[in-house]
Amino acid sequence: MKIMLLRKAEIVVFVLTSFIVFLLTSGCATTMLVQEVQEIQPYSQEQEVMDGIFKLKIEEAYWRDDLNMSEALGEDYPTLQQPNVQMPKFKPDAKFLVVVISVTNTDKKPYGMGHGLMFLLKNKNDVEYSTSQKVAGGGGQLAAGGTNIAPTYNPNMPKKYKIIFDVPKDDYTLVASKAVFRYGASYRDKDLFKWRLNRVRE
Repeated sequence: MKIMLLRKAEIVVFVLTSFIVFLLTSGCATTMLVQEVQEIQPYSQEQEVMDGIFKLKIEEAYWRDDLNMSEALGEDYPTLQQPNVQMPKFKPDAKFLVVVISVTNTDKKPYGMGHGLMFLLKNKNDVEYSTSQKVAGGGGQLAAGGTNIAPTYNPNMPKKYKIIFDVPKDDYTLVASKAVFRYGASYRDKDLFKWRLNRVRE
């Protein structure tokens, strides 16, 4: 009886050891540990962030009780240049939070970003908010998709984008995630970096 119990214990130890060796050699254990430990620390609003050769910077952030078309899209948008066209005003359910981001290619040649960026807001309780669906052109994606699309960036020529949210007034962190495109739609992949919005104008 004792011999049988010892053999069973040896089999259990052998199986567990083999499984641990498999995890370590395949990299699964390391990956799981890194995912558990790694936490993206937020930058301050003033800090520039590098995504490969591209420099991203929050130029400004401000609250609005409403937005007209020119504020949402910019004065150079083609529709706004047509005479006698009355532009609507957009009204939020809560308040509009507008974040203006610039993207600069720091290389010596024109390049497009290899992936898109999706943006969302997160408050101190980790409640997440996507971009406003009311404002045309307020899409939360850059570079590889979305309304504000810029396929190629020339060197040292910043392009500015407005990311528009409709949210309750609160303290927020802006989260930039890698966007993955499948079957004609974009999906949020992993988070890349965060900004703490500590200087939002009224």
